[in-house]
Amino acid sequence: MRADGSTRLRGLLRDPWVLGAAVVVLTIALLYGFLAHPIFNPDDYVRWADHFGRWWETADQQPVMRTPGYPLFLSLCFDLGLGNAPVIVLQSLALAATCVVTAGLTASVAGLRAGRLAAWVFAAYLPLLTYAGTAMTEVLATSLILLAVVATMRVRAQPARALRWGAVASLAGALATIIHPNVAMYFGVLAIALVWLSGSVRRAIRMAGVIVACTALIFGPWVVRNLAATGKPMPFGDNSTYPLALGVHLPWDKTSGRYGSHDRSDNFFGGLRPDGFTTAKARTTKPLHVLREDLFHHTGEFVESRVLMTYNMWSYPATPRIQSGTAEVVGYGFVRSVHLLMIVGGWIGLVLLRRTLFGRLGLALSGVTLVVHLVYWANPRYIIPIAPYLLAGTGVTLSAAWDVARGRAATWQRDARAGALARGSGAVGKPATTATAEHATGKPAPVEG
Repeated sequence: MRADGSTRLRGLLRDPWVLGAAVVVLTIALLYGFLAHPIFNPDDYVRWADHFGRWWETADQQPVMRTPGYPLFLSLCFDLGLGNAPVIVLQSLALAATCVVTAGLTASVAGLRAGRLAAWVFAAYLPLLTYAGTAMTEVLATSLILLAVVATMRVRAQPARALRWGAVASLAGALATIIHPNVAMYFGVLAIALVWLSGSVRRAIRMAGVIVACTALIFGPWVVRNLAATGKPMPFGDNSTYPLALGVHLPWDKTSGRYGSHDRSDNFFGGLRPDGFTTAKARTTKPLHVLREDLFHHTGEFVESRVLMTYNMWSYPATPRIQSGTAEVVGYGFVRSVHLLMIVGGWIGLVLLRRTLFGRLGLALSGVTLVVHLVYWANPRYIIPIAPYLLAGTGVTLSAAWDVARGRAATWQRDARAGALARGSGAVGKPATTATAEHATGKPAPVEG
């Protein structure tokens, strides 16, 4: 490890604790994917992947709702003729690698013990591991954004190669976004960081050019296809305003006067809401107009619903089975306990790391998640992409707690030994501090008066 925030993964791969955690991550992800039968999303992604060879055709024949990154990945896996198996295996390997990188970043700024703890908390965090076994975008997006964070940190560590690392960060961020559009906000944060870290106006302009070029390389074919098919660029598909519409509508059912759950209100998906708000209407809703109306004409309901929505998003973990309404294989109490440890310990640890670049990036990514989802659809699985930074923070918090506990224990044991020594030598009437000083120095303490 080096003090500049960069990592030497070669050393970590020889560390038995980190390597052991990565093996556990891989094993759990594979077993869960093949034996627990999580919900393998049958629509949208899979349907498009089955016909991805015709992706350029018009929107009437091919969907525009989803961005093409994940369907392309599924299509390549399906072309192997092994069904869902390659998807589960590759996503499980991505998670194991993400575990090692998370440990490396943590160890580089807080020591090897914190890195090892982060790796093992990662291995226990089922809400992340279980997504390897289903056709959902979280695993690849999480791994790619973490790669972008590593590359961003290398910009500071190796200024002479700043543009190369900026290109790596930009390509990884753009790929993550075209796979899982919700992480566009993280790519935006990292793009700002890349420009800021450039060091001069000239270098910042060059870095901005690299970011734009790499983003255009990834999104260009998709945008051109949409322009040809629909006359609109739609870089995030026609699904971009849908979660925002859900976010401003769902927490509070104005007609029934009742709150819904974290990601749906009463009878929404059944088309039975008394106010007529259905999935079809949600796609045509102008969410900013609704947001203004809620904010100025339903202020109390708006504030109350934001508090409820935020609490549910951050306190209730969602695995694919839970997300689909199916009971989880492992007890939900264990899943939620580890989740709450990650949330509380993660934020504390990132605050402790606030003077490091990694800590600041982790706080920025977590903070933008908190702010955006005050309005955006607050589905608990939307915090999965920032899990590595919260897990790293948890490792730092546990390591710091261990240091505090050991320090207190050592102080207590030292004072106890000093007290016993003082009693044995007849220094019964001396203050504990005096006896301790004599024991520590081996010299008599000065006599007052």
